[in-house]
Amino acid sequence: GVKNLLRRLNTQVWDANRPKVLFWVALESRNGRTLITQESNAPLSKVLTDQSEERGLPYQLPDFNIHPATDTLFSDIWGGFTQQIIAASEPYEPDAVAVGKIRASGNSWRVEWRLFTGMGSVWHSTTATTLREALQEGVHFTAEELSKRYASQVGQGAGTYQVMVSNVKRVQDYAAISNYLNGLSLTSKVRVAQSADQRILFELTLRGGLDQLRANLALDGRLKEESFFGLQQTSSYSQKAVTDQPEKPSTEQADAYFRWQAN
Repeated sequence: GVKNLLRRLNTQVWDANRPKVLFWVALESRNGRTLITQESNAPLSKVLTDQSEERGLPYQLPDFNIHPATDTLFSDIWGGFTQQIIAASEPYEPDAVAVGKIRASGNSWRVEWRLFTGMGSVWHSTTATTLREALQEGVHFTAEELSKRYASQVGQGAGTYQVMVSNVKRVQDYAAISNYLNGLSLTSKVRVAQSADQRILFELTLRGGLDQLRANLALDGRLKEESFFGLQQTSSYSQKAVTDQPEKPSTEQADAYFRWQAN
């Protein structure tokens, strides 16, 4: 009911299926240098987790069992060595990585945040009077930036798009795909335009654009994007068959192509 009300008000809606964020936070204080984890500093790590829960943001913190050499990790974060940070993040399989650098500066804290989303990164720098504020600001920054990518943005690319879905083998698959697409806050209308040979051409009316649709679908992988050429190769009929049977869905008219990953 709340979601329907928000839709009628044309406001931003972010689905419950949200990206999982790994937080790397390096702290340089008068007491030395440390990575903020549940083992190294339980009170500060609780600030991160509490704020993430308040913003509805799935989170992860580094685990000493996976990365016992924290000195090396701290140096990589402090030096901004992107490849090392991303490599260290792989065991956690996050959807996004938030990297924070906090250092004492007089009576305040200087803070730098960088968010990696898999499609680039964004920066944010600020000052805070307390460490709590510095960590809360990092979570706010992360949540706001991710919502720009995943939440339905009114007017940003909104319109009607043709989306081809392949590997639809059973009636149950069709029902599952339809329910899945209709359940997205990004979609306001889902209609079947054509169907044939285990493929369905959906006409989707979106509150946001295709980039937002792709980002949301990539979170759980039930609809996996594939290229036009990949779709042609997996087709069960030849180009001649397409010419002979024009009622079959034409891949050329689709704006995006996805393959259904049945459970």
